[in-house]
Amino acid sequence: MHVRFGLGHAAGDRGVHARHRRTARRHRGIEEYRYRTPGAQAAPHSAAAGLGPYRGRRLGDERLGHRLDPDLRLWLHSDKAARYVGPPLHRSPELRGLRDMQEPDAVLLWLAEVESLPMSAVARRLGLDPAAASSELAQVRALFRDRCHRNHLDTPMDAHCRSYARLLDAITRSPSAETPEDLSRHMARCVECAEAAACLRLHGGGLPAALSSGVIGWGGLAYLERRRRAAEAGMSGGRTDAAVDTG
Repeated sequence: MHVRFGLGHAAGDRGVHARHRRTARRHRGIEEYRYRTPGAQAAPHSAAAGLGPYRGRRLGDERLGHRLDPDLRLWLHSDKAARYVGPPLHRSPELRGLRDMQEPDAVLLWLAEVESLPMSAVARRLGLDPAAASSELAQVRALFRDRCHRNHLDTPMDAHCRSYARLLDAITRSPSAETPEDLSRHMARCVECAEAAACLRLHGGGLPAALSSGVIGWGGLAYLERRRRAAEAGMSGGRTDAAVDTG
C-alpha cells in the first residue's frame, strides 16, 4: 500500500511539474509576442471598460458625441454595458471566466477561438509544441468551462434561475443532450442563463461567439467576423499568422 501511494504521489508531482513547465513556456511565448508586436494586448478590454472615462460625461454634446458610434452611445448607457464595469458578480460569465484563468491559458483560448488563428500559428506564438497544442487547447477549454460554471453558481440569481442551474450544467456537457422545452422557454427570456449556457457548451461551434460578445460586449461579434475574414485571407494568401486586431 505504501509503495502504491508513493508511486501515485510521484506521478501526481510529475503531472503538476509538467503543467508548470507548459505554463512557463506560454508565459515566455506571450512576452516574445508582445515584444514582436508593439501595442498588442493579451486579452481585449470590453467596450465599456475601454470607454470608461466617457461614461460619466454627456456623450451627446458637441465635444464628445461625434466621436462615438450612435449605437455605442446608446449601449454605454444601457444595462448591458453596466454588466461589464459593474460589480464582479454581475458581470458576464465569459468575462469572469477568462479573467479567472492564468494569462497563458486565457491567451491560448483567445487566440485559437476568437482570433481564429490556426493551431500551428498559435503554437508558434506561444512557444508550444505543435504536436501537443490541440490537446492543450482542449484542456484550456475544459478549464474555461469549469470557471464559467463556478461563476454561474456564484452569481446572485432568483430561485427560478437557480432551479435550472444543475440542469443547465448537465445538458451543456453532452452534444447529444436535448434541451427540455421548459428550459428553452426560460433561456429565451433570461439573458443571464442563456449566456451561461453559451459558455458552458463547448461543442457546436458557439464558443467563439460567446467569448467575443461576452468579453468585448458592444461590437464583439463584428470583431469576431473581422478576425475570421483576416484569418481566411491570410491562409488563402499563404500566411497562417494573421496579426491580432488591436484597434
